[in-house]
Amino acid sequence: MDQDIAFMIERWLMQCQRASTKAQLTQILQSIVKQLDMDYYLMCVVSPQQLKSSDMFVIDNYPSDWMSHYLGNDLKKNDPVVLHAQTSVTPIFWQNANIISTTNPHADIKIMQQAADAGLVDGITAPIRGMFGEFGLISIASKQLIELDKYINLNQILLSITPYLYEASNRLKINNSPANKIELTSRESECMEWVIEGKTAWETAQILGISERTTNFHVNNVIEKTSSSNRQQAIAKLLISGLLKPVI
Repeated sequence: MDQDIAFMIERWLMQCQRASTKAQLTQILQSIVKQLDMDYYLMCVVSPQQLKSSDMFVIDNYPSDWMSHYLGNDLKKNDPVVLHAQTSVTPIFWQNANIISTTNPHADIKIMQQAADAGLVDGITAPIRGMFGEFGLISIASKQLIELDKYINLNQILLSITPYLYEASNRLKINNSPANKIELTSRESECMEWVIEGKTAWETAQILGISERTTNFHVNNVIEKTSSSNRQQAIAKLLISGLLKPVI
């Protein structure tokens, strides 16, 4: 790797680790685009909040007309780049998007031409996979075609920096999330860990050496704290938010 590129990556990684606001994260992306002589950036992370709803974190400087057209027509369902990001962890060069259209019947290569007409002529996209079911991507785009040697450098940079950008965005999300304000007692966590395993209140009580009434008391506290209707919904919210993690 070129020493200049390695130096830039190291600087951006340090900035990501220190980033505490969305504005700081935006400045990092702006710096990346400027230093690499590119024109546009987009970072999008979709985080499940409940089983049927998600929260979207977006930072971009894409042309507003294009974003309105893209979102208004729900083009993500057929976008070859997004479809690739949903099924792979490797970056994709936009010039190779036509390959996706030959392997995925939902991919519409015409979307790439529409993007080019809007000024997003070429680019590279790195998928994001989060710790708690998050899905996303980071794209860096240009108003002109990108040469192969530059693609190689962009690929190295995105592979290095994408995890750090994701962690920075996740840190911002957690700090501002209502779930971050929920605190379970150690006994509540213990009870829910066994409930998740399918144990009844009586079985959980036997395992923990407490009464069934006490077990139900702790479980009901968790249901109330998570604003859930029942223990099944509470379990889903705890797992999605990361308040309870599977034992590895």
